[in-house]
Amino acid sequence: MLTRVTKKGYQPLLLESLHLQAGPIRVHRLRLNRHIEETSVVALHEHPYSQLLIYVTGQGEQRCVDRPPTAVHSGTAALFPPHAAHSFAPGGARRPLCLVVDFDFRGAGKFAPWIGLLPQSERAEIGRSLSALVRLKDADRAAIRLREAALVLSILEKVLPAGGWMPRFQPEGGEGALVRRTRQLLASRTGPRISNPELARRLGYQQDYLNRLLQRAAGTTLGQLRDARRLEEAKKALAKGSPVRKAAAETGWADANYFTRWFRKQTGLPPSQWRKSKLDSPQSFNLEPYS
Repeated sequence: MLTRVTKKGYQPLLLESLHLQAGPIRVHRLRLNRHIEETSVVALHEHPYSQLLIYVTGQGEQRCVDRPPTAVHSGTAALFPPHAAHSFAPGGARRPLCLVVDFDFRGAGKFAPWIGLLPQSERAEIGRSLSALVRLKDADRAAIRLREAALVLSILEKVLPAGGWMPRFQPEGGEGALVRRTRQLLASRTGPRISNPELARRLGYQQDYLNRLLQRAAGTTLGQLRDARRLEEAKKALAKGSPVRKAAAETGWADANYFTRWFRKQTGLPPSQWRKSKLDSPQSFNLEPYS
Protein backbone atom coordinates (compact mmCIF):
# COMPACT_ATOMS: atom_id res chain seq x y z
CA MET A 1 0.00 0.00 0.00
CA LEU A 2 1.35 3.41 -0.93
CA THR A 3 0.02 6.69 0.39
CA ARG A 4 0.66 10.30 -0.48
CA VAL A 5 2.22 13.26 1.28
CA THR A 6 -0.42 15.68 2.57
CA LYS A 7 -0.10 19.24 3.84
CA LYS A 8 0.04 17.83 7.35
CA GLY A 9 3.07 15.66 6.54
CA TYR A 10 3.52 11.95 6.01
CA GLN A 11 0.57 9.61 6.06
CA PRO A 12 1.43 6.01 6.96
CA LEU A 13 3.61 4.43 4.29
CA LEU A 14 3.56 0.65 4.06
CA LEU A 15 5.34 -1.60 1.59
CA GLU A 16 4.35 -5.15 2.51
CA SER A 17 5.58 -8.47 1.09
CA LEU A 18 8.44 -6.89 -0.81
CA HIS A 19 10.35 -10.20 -1.16
CA LEU A 20 13.29 -8.09 -2.28
CA GLN A 21 16.50 -10.12 -2.59
CA ALA A 22 19.93 -8.58 -3.20
CA GLY A 23 23.06 -10.53 -2.24
CA PRO A 24 22.97 -11.23 1.52
CA ILE A 25 19.85 -9.06 2.02
CA ARG A 26 16.19 -10.03 1.80
CA VAL A 27 13.78 -7.17 2.58
CA HIS A 28 10.34 -8.10 3.93
CA ARG A 29 8.65 -4.74 4.46
CA LEU A 30 9.11 -1.01 4.95
CA ARG A 31 6.84 1.31 6.88
CA LEU A 32 6.68 4.74 8.48
CA ASN A 33 5.35 4.63 12.04
CA ARG A 34 3.90 7.69 13.73
CA HIS A 35 3.79 7.06 17.48
CA ILE A 36 0.29 7.96 18.64
CA GLU A 37 -0.53 8.89 22.22
CA GLU A 38 -2.33 5.64 23.02
CA THR A 39 0.62 3.46 21.95
CA SER A 40 3.52 5.84 22.46
CA VAL A 41 5.63 3.45 24.58
CA VAL A 42 6.89 0.38 22.74
CA ALA A 43 7.44 -2.43 25.27
CA LEU A 44 10.46 -4.72 25.21
CA HIS A 45 10.16 -7.06 22.22
CA GLU A 46 12.20 -8.93 19.63
CA HIS A 47 11.90 -10.16 16.05
CA PRO A 48 13.07 -13.29 14.20
CA TYR A 49 14.53 -10.97 11.52
CA SER A 50 16.84 -7.94 11.49
CA GLN A 51 15.37 -4.46 11.80
CA LEU A 52 16.47 -0.96 10.83
CA LEU A 53 14.97 2.09 12.55
CA ILE A 54 15.53 5.68 11.45
CA TYR A 55 13.94 8.45 13.51
CA VAL A 56 12.71 11.09 11.06
CA THR A 57 11.23 13.44 13.67
CA GLY A 58 10.71 13.51 17.43
CA GLN A 59 12.90 12.20 20.21
CA GLY A 60 12.91 9.61 22.96
CA GLU A 61 14.93 6.83 24.54
CA GLN A 62 15.88 3.52 22.94
CA ARG A 63 16.69 0.60 25.22
CA CYS A 64 18.45 -2.69 24.47
CA VAL A 65 19.01 -5.61 26.82
CA ASP A 66 22.39 -5.43 28.60
CA ARG A 67 23.06 -1.90 27.32
CA PRO A 68 22.54 1.55 28.81
CA PRO A 69 19.57 3.55 27.45
CA THR A 70 20.34 5.76 24.47
CA ALA A 71 18.79 9.13 23.73
CA VAL A 72 17.52 9.27 20.14
CA HIS A 73 16.25 12.15 18.03
CA SER A 74 15.85 13.16 14.40
CA GLY A 75 18.62 11.55 12.37
CA THR A 76 19.32 8.68 14.77
CA ALA A 77 19.46 5.21 13.21
CA ALA A 78 19.41 1.81 14.91
CA LEU A 79 20.19 -1.69 13.66
CA PHE A 80 18.99 -4.77 15.54
CA PRO A 81 20.00 -8.33 14.61
CA PRO A 82 17.44 -11.14 15.02
CA HIS A 83 16.17 -11.73 18.58
CA ALA A 84 17.82 -8.57 19.96
CA ALA A 85 15.26 -7.34 22.51
CA HIS A 86 14.64 -3.59 22.44
CA SER A 87 12.06 -1.01 23.54
CA PHE A 88 11.31 2.68 23.01
CA ALA A 89 9.83 5.50 25.09
CA PRO A 90 9.14 8.89 23.47
CA GLY A 91 10.20 12.19 24.97
CA GLY A 92 9.28 15.78 24.21
CA ALA A 93 6.11 17.23 22.76
CA ARG A 94 6.51 16.07 19.16
CA ARG A 95 5.39 12.52 18.43
CA PRO A 96 8.18 10.48 16.83
CA LEU A 97 7.98 9.49 13.18
CA CYS A 98 10.10 6.40 12.56
CA LEU A 99 11.10 4.59 9.38
CA VAL A 100 11.17 0.81 9.93
CA VAL A 101 12.69 -1.75 7.57
CA ASP A 102 12.33 -5.47 8.38
CA PHE A 103 14.90 -7.61 6.59
CA ASP A 104 17.06 -10.73 6.71
CA PHE A 105 20.82 -10.32 6.48
CA ARG A 106 23.13 -13.28 6.10
CA GLY A 107 25.37 -13.54 9.17
CA ALA A 108 23.48 -10.85 11.13
CA GLY A 109 23.54 -12.99 14.27
CA LYS A 110 27.19 -12.15 14.85
CA PHE A 111 26.49 -8.41 15.12
CA ALA A 112 25.55 -6.47 18.25
CA PRO A 113 22.76 -3.86 18.21
CA TRP A 114 24.00 -0.50 16.93
CA ILE A 115 22.64 3.02 17.44
CA GLY A 116 24.24 6.06 15.82
CA LEU A 117 23.60 9.50 14.41
CA LEU A 118 23.58 9.78 10.63
CA PRO A 119 25.38 12.82 9.20
CA GLN A 120 23.32 15.56 7.60
CA SER A 121 24.23 14.56 4.04
CA GLU A 122 23.01 10.97 4.59
CA ARG A 123 19.81 12.16 6.28
CA ALA A 124 19.07 14.41 3.32
CA GLU A 125 19.53 11.56 0.84
CA ILE A 126 17.31 9.22 2.88
CA GLY A 127 14.70 11.97 3.08
CA ARG A 128 14.72 12.28 -0.71
CA SER A 129 14.30 8.50 -1.04
CA LEU A 130 11.29 8.58 1.30
CA SER A 131 9.73 11.46 -0.61
CA ALA A 132 10.18 9.53 -3.85
CA LEU A 133 8.57 6.41 -2.32
CA VAL A 134 5.42 8.18 -1.17
CA ARG A 135 5.04 9.95 -4.52
CA LEU A 136 5.20 6.87 -6.72
CA LYS A 137 2.22 6.55 -9.04
CA ASP A 138 0.17 3.41 -9.61
CA ALA A 139 0.42 3.32 -13.41
CA ASP A 140 3.03 0.72 -14.40
CA ARG A 141 3.29 -1.72 -11.50
CA ALA A 142 6.44 -3.42 -12.82
CA ALA A 143 8.24 -0.09 -13.08
CA ILE A 144 7.05 0.88 -9.60
CA ARG A 145 8.35 -2.36 -8.07
CA LEU A 146 11.75 -1.76 -9.64
CA ARG A 147 11.85 1.81 -8.34
CA GLU A 148 10.72 0.70 -4.87
CA ALA A 149 13.53 -1.86 -4.78
CA ALA A 150 16.14 0.71 -5.77
CA LEU A 151 14.99 3.24 -3.17
CA VAL A 152 14.74 0.74 -0.30
CA LEU A 153 18.17 -0.72 -1.06
CA SER A 154 19.66 2.78 -1.28
CA ILE A 155 18.50 3.42 2.30
CA LEU A 156 20.05 0.17 3.57
CA GLU A 157 23.25 0.92 1.66
CA LYS A 158 23.69 4.12 3.66
CA VAL A 159 23.06 2.64 7.12
CA LEU A 160 24.47 -0.91 7.10
CA PRO A 161 28.10 0.26 6.77
CA ALA A 162 27.57 2.73 9.62
CA GLY A 163 26.68 -0.14 11.95
CA GLY A 164 29.62 -2.22 10.78
CA TRP A 165 27.39 -4.80 9.07
CA MET A 166 29.14 -4.37 5.74
CA PRO A 167 32.01 -2.26 4.36
CA ARG A 168 31.27 1.06 2.75
CA PHE A 169 31.41 0.98 -1.02
CA GLN A 170 34.54 2.57 -2.42
CA PRO A 171 34.97 3.33 -6.11
CA GLU A 172 37.69 1.43 -7.97
CA GLY A 173 41.06 2.37 -6.60
CA GLY A 174 39.74 3.37 -3.18
CA GLU A 175 39.84 6.94 -1.94
CA GLY A 176 43.08 7.77 -3.65
CA ALA A 177 45.90 10.15 -2.80
CA LEU A 178 43.81 13.31 -3.19
CA VAL A 179 41.24 12.23 -0.60
CA ARG A 180 43.99 11.19 1.81
CA ARG A 181 45.71 14.57 1.37
CA THR A 182 42.42 16.37 2.00
CA ARG A 183 41.77 14.40 5.18
CA GLN A 184 45.33 14.97 6.39
CA LEU A 185 45.01 18.73 5.87
CA LEU A 186 41.69 18.80 7.71
CA ALA A 187 43.20 16.73 10.54
CA SER A 188 45.94 19.31 11.12
CA ARG A 189 45.70 21.58 14.15
CA THR A 190 44.34 24.50 12.13
CA GLY A 191 42.45 22.38 9.59
CA PRO A 192 38.91 22.90 10.95
CA ARG A 193 39.38 26.70 10.86
CA ILE A 194 40.54 26.92 7.24
CA SER A 195 37.89 28.04 4.74
CA ASN A 196 36.86 25.80 1.85
CA PRO A 197 38.43 28.06 -0.84
CA GLU A 198 41.71 28.19 1.14
CA LEU A 199 41.69 24.40 1.63
CA ALA A 200 41.23 23.96 -2.12
CA ARG A 201 44.05 26.45 -2.85
CA ARG A 202 46.45 24.62 -0.53
CA LEU A 203 45.61 21.37 -2.29
CA GLY A 204 46.32 23.04 -5.63
CA TYR A 205 42.80 23.07 -7.07
CA GLN A 206 39.88 25.37 -7.77
CA GLN A 207 37.08 24.49 -5.33
CA ASP A 208 34.44 23.36 -7.83
CA TYR A 209 36.90 21.13 -9.65
CA LEU A 210 38.18 19.70 -6.36
CA ASN A 211 34.60 18.84 -5.36
CA ARG A 212 34.10 16.96 -8.62
CA LEU A 213 37.29 14.97 -8.05
CA LEU A 214 36.34 14.13 -4.45
CA GLN A 215 32.82 13.16 -5.49
CA ARG A 216 34.20 10.84 -8.15
CA ALA A 217 36.81 9.29 -5.83
CA ALA A 218 34.87 8.94 -2.58
CA GLY A 219 31.30 10.11 -3.09
CA THR A 220 31.81 13.19 -0.93
CA THR A 221 32.66 16.90 -1.20
CA LEU A 222 35.15 19.20 0.46
CA GLY A 223 32.35 20.82 2.46
CA GLN A 224 31.10 17.47 3.76
CA LEU A 225 34.61 16.37 4.77
CA ARG A 226 35.20 19.71 6.49
CA ASP A 227 31.83 19.60 8.27
CA ALA A 228 32.58 16.11 9.59
CA ARG A 229 35.97 17.26 10.91
CA ARG A 230 34.57 20.45 12.47
CA LEU A 231 31.75 18.49 14.10
CA GLU A 232 34.24 16.03 15.58
CA GLU A 233 36.30 18.87 17.07
CA ALA A 234 33.22 20.74 18.31
CA LYS A 235 31.96 17.64 20.12
CA LYS A 236 35.34 17.10 21.74
CA ALA A 237 35.31 20.67 23.05
CA LEU A 238 31.72 20.52 24.28
CA ALA A 239 32.23 17.12 25.93
CA LYS A 240 34.99 18.71 28.02
CA GLY A 241 32.53 21.36 29.19
CA SER A 242 33.76 24.21 26.98
CA PRO A 243 31.36 27.16 26.53
CA VAL A 244 29.52 27.21 23.21
CA ARG A 245 31.33 30.39 22.13
CA LYS A 246 34.73 28.79 22.74
CA ALA A 247 33.77 25.59 20.89
CA ALA A 248 32.59 27.75 17.99
CA ALA A 249 35.86 29.69 17.84
CA GLU A 250 37.97 26.54 18.00
CA THR A 251 36.19 25.13 14.96
CA GLY A 252 36.36 28.27 12.83
CA TRP A 253 33.03 29.97 13.64
CA ALA A 254 33.27 33.70 14.31
CA ASP A 255 29.56 33.89 15.17
CA ALA A 256 28.31 31.56 17.92
CA ASN A 257 24.72 31.89 16.66
CA TYR A 258 25.68 30.57 13.22
CA PHE A 259 27.61 27.78 14.93
CA THR A 260 24.56 26.86 17.03
CA ARG A 261 22.32 26.62 13.95
CA TRP A 262 24.91 24.56 12.08
CA PHE A 263 25.49 22.22 15.03
CA ARG A 264 21.77 21.66 15.46
CA LYS A 265 21.41 20.90 11.76
CA GLN A 266 24.18 18.30 12.01
CA THR A 267 23.09 16.59 15.24
CA GLY A 268 19.45 17.49 15.86
CA LEU A 269 20.36 19.20 19.15
CA PRO A 270 21.67 22.69 20.02
CA PRO A 271 25.25 22.56 21.35
CA SER A 272 24.30 23.53 24.91
CA GLN A 273 21.76 20.69 25.11
CA TRP A 274 24.17 18.22 23.50
CA ARG A 275 26.87 19.22 26.03
CA LYS A 276 24.45 18.83 28.95
CA SER A 277 23.41 15.35 27.79
CA LYS A 278 27.05 14.28 27.66
CA LEU A 279 27.96 15.75 31.02
CA ASP A 280 24.82 14.43 32.73
CA SER A 281 24.80 10.96 31.13
CA PRO A 282 28.36 9.68 30.79
CA GLN A 283 27.14 6.11 30.22
CA SER A 284 25.03 6.92 27.17
CA PHE A 285 26.16 5.73 23.76
CA ASN A 286 28.15 8.22 21.71
CA LEU A 287 26.04 9.19 18.72
CA GLU A 288 28.93 9.90 16.41
CA PRO A 289 28.56 10.51 12.67
CA TYR A 290 30.44 8.08 10.47
CA SER A 291 32.63 9.02 7.57
